[in-house]
Amino acid sequence: MRLLRAVKGLVVSPRKIGGVGPALVLMLTRRCNLKCRTCLRGAAADEDLAPELIDGLFSQAVKMGFRAVCLTGGEPILHPDFERIVGKAAAAGLRLVVVTNGQRYEDYLEVLEPVRRKVAFVAVSLDSHRREVNDAIRGKGVFDRAVAAARAFRLSGYPLKISHVVTRENFRGLRSFVEFVRRSLKPNNINIVGVIVTKENSGLALDAAEKEEFFAELKALSAEHGNLAPTASSGYIRELMFCSNFNSFNELSVNPSGEVIFCCDNPGGGVVLGRLGEQKLEDIAARLFRAQAALKGALVRDRLNSAEGCTSDCNYCGKLLRDLEY
Repeated sequence: MRLLRAVKGLVVSPRKIGGVGPALVLMLTRRCNLKCRTCLRGAAADEDLAPELIDGLFSQAVKMGFRAVCLTGGEPILHPDFERIVGKAAAAGLRLVVVTNGQRYEDYLEVLEPVRRKVAFVAVSLDSHRREVNDAIRGKGVFDRAVAAARAFRLSGYPLKISHVVTRENFRGLRSFVEFVRRSLKPNNINIVGVIVTKENSGLALDAAEKEEFFAELKALSAEHGNLAPTASSGYIRELMFCSNFNSFNELSVNPSGEVIFCCDNPGGGVVLGRLGEQKLEDIAARLFRAQAALKGALVRDRLNSAEGCTSDCNYCGKLLRDLEY
């Protein structure tokens, strides 16, 4: 059953991978061809998820009820075995979600063509409708390639999501951004997220007053546009939120080290639950359930007793998990 949250008059759906059902999230690589200032992963590195850890994982995931695999990174196509991984996931019966910065879209189109019927959607990152603002965040020339990528995926018949990270440098342009994207790129969905704070990107996060200004605009836009998907994972929605990782076995995330982590949006490598190849997947899943329960209890206590009152934040979640016993 799909859970809905009413937050300050805005209905926010729990975090699911585009409505495709429970998803295995693979951070395939730490390699990246960009140096985005908003990145929560840290510096790029030549580290890839070992193919031998992936072999057999897809069939296990299907048996456990997963219906999709989300391929992310870094930039996922930079994994040396990307094409084979895509083929094995599709052969196992999983739908494919691909998250990309769009800079190598021609390569994606070539690799995905044999499995195009299994692609649930492609998510392309774009942080402004203004070239100079987007490229100040993501790098020179990125805007033009990302826009070209979005159009190419759409023209090729792939469902398209635009992922937009809200920062101090772009949040007042949200309305113009949404209107540009809907008019020019025609995506199925626009995902609105906030900066997940690290020591490198903290200057881009909204302060308390800016969050309220942003949320008022988001609420108005959500009433006007049916394909906005705000994600309450960054403290930008200052209400009690139970994300989908609390409520169900909705995601299982693996980082490039082969570690199974609580959530791919936890800063850094994520809170480690176990390691593929060293522990059984069912034992790691059991630890996930225990972590969910411990986190729920701590979150409710803090919500009732904390003066700060902000609990919808991946940084808050990650810190709690590192301190809790489960």
